[in-house]
Amino acid sequence: VCGGDSRLTAFSVWVGSVRFSVGTVALGGVGGQVGGGDSGDFAEVGMVGRKRFLVRRAVALVAAVVFGQVARPERLAGQPSTLREMFGAAQVTVTDDELSTPLGFDVFRDGSVVLAQFPDARVAKYSAAGKLLWRVGREGSGPGEYRQPYRVCALPDESVLVFDVRASAWTLLGPDGAFKRTMRPDLQILNPGSLLCAPNGSIYVSGVTRDPRGSRFAIHQFNASLKYQKSFGELPDTDDRQLLRHIGAGTLRDANPQSFYHVRIAPYELVRYSWSGALQSRVSVPIRVDPPTAWQTFNGGSVKSNSAARRPITVIQLSPNRFLGGTSGGSKQRVLFDSTGKVLDEAPTPADWTSVVGFDPKSATLWVYTEPDDVPELVRVPVRIR
Repeated sequence: VCGGDSRLTAFSVWVGSVRFSVGTVALGGVGGQVGGGDSGDFAEVGMVGRKRFLVRRAVALVAAVVFGQVARPERLAGQPSTLREMFGAAQVTVTDDELSTPLGFDVFRDGSVVLAQFPDARVAKYSAAGKLLWRVGREGSGPGEYRQPYRVCALPDESVLVFDVRASAWTLLGPDGAFKRTMRPDLQILNPGSLLCAPNGSIYVSGVTRDPRGSRFAIHQFNASLKYQKSFGELPDTDDRQLLRHIGAGTLRDANPQSFYHVRIAPYELVRYSWSGALQSRVSVPIRVDPPTAWQTFNGGSVKSNSAARRPITVIQLSPNRFLGGTSGGSKQRVLFDSTGKVLDEAPTPADWTSVVGFDPKSATLWVYTEPDDVPELVRVPVRIR
């Protein structure tokens, strides 16, 4: 039934032991510029595009209901499914008119998600159910303003740390999004790949620095006040320091209360460390990627990305022994593998998926940012793999 918010409410039908389900379907649109996929291009979406989208979505929905094409099979909880089946169970959760491309994101322990939005220079938090909890910031250089929020990190007390890449500034927000203070670390990181806020209060940043204290390493540890503590972890295998600055040093992911993962990009591997920096394990991600020299080319002072190159993406831990990796660029592919590097399943990435925001272990659900018909949406994907 169509409600006042122009959505169709989710419903499900049981046939025998199989449930056929439909997530909430959005009929809203968005104006302005939104991200155009992994290539980083942008597309203009105006009122004409919005009306065309509404018509297409409504016609498709009516046809699906009439011809029985809405229902999609979903395995019962606890039963394993393939990646294709899992991807097909995506449920639209957020269709906010002010939602825009997230450059940085993190998931809280309760399943809520925080996003650094582009190009509107704001930070937003949504509940696990998709309700907007707060949205703050605007373009500028004053307190609570950003030139471009780029990376965010959920702290244990539900505060949020924001890195502004154009201002090279760090902002601390309270649990309610209120501005607390601006901070500047005593070791500068060029183009941080990710931020990881540890249970012990330390903050870990992946990236490249010119500072001799950390220039040979990929991971940099700070205390809660962003005072530098130490660096460790391997940089990508390349002798080109100019290339390193642009490709970054991989991403960081929680593993458990005692350790975390560093996703290296060259070679593409998953490296596990204790919070003190001790190496615990290493496994190659079992999918082919191109070398970093194929990702970008330099012409004088300009940099050009090669959209056809197979680039590694971050790895998401779905369970203690299940990981989801993949490639972007010319061939968008996802691979499910175990802690030994054994391939368990492979599937193409859905065409409208732009980025996997994170994983909520409490509900065993992936947060994914998508752009079907150039309309920004956050969807939740139930994980039915064991």
